[in-house]
Amino acid sequence: MKKRILSISYDDSIMKTRHYIFEQAGFDVVSALGFSDALTLCKDGKFDAVVLGHTLPPQDKTALVSVLHDHCHCPIVSIRKPGQGKHPDTDYSVDAGEGPEAMLAAVREALGIPK
Repeated sequence: MKKRILSISYDDSIMKTRHYIFEQAGFDVVSALGFSDALTLCKDGKFDAVVLGHTLPPQDKTALVSVLHDHCHCPIVSIRKPGQGKHPDTDYSVDAGEGPEAMLAAVREALGIPK
């Protein structure tokens, strides 16, 4: 059974690209564009992991993480802007500048999928 990921972004083109990358890697992906879409999907869906894109402002990540922990009960991977530190309340973190393979590696680690 495919692992189900909720991928959240504030940029439509990045969201679509990330969605494609996750699908090609064998994941079942649900993408959310923006804060309210993410909240609705999180509350209504069952996910194995959540990925917070680097386009989300830190204050929105903080608000989302609180809801995600309460409703999704799954690991949260934060993709951060280059030079930005790890978000304190997320489980895994990866620098956006490291590219898609690093992002996939972080998600696989979060899901306990061997390399």
